[in-house]
Amino acid sequence: MLRVTRRPLADTDILEIWDFIADGTVFYVPLDGGIDVVRVLNGARDIDAVFSPEP
Repeated sequence: MLRVTRRPLADTDILEIWDFIADGTVFYVPLDGGIDVVRVLNGARDIDAVFSPEP
């Protein structure tokens, strides 16, 4: 797996916009001590189509 690095200001940015992101655009599964982020989607997308299996 590729390594992802985040700089301190990027972490601050994420914390500052978390409420906006989590408001209907982040699909996650709660875990003990955290969350598993499944997808981060723009609310303008067809969410049902993104999650529906292809025929």
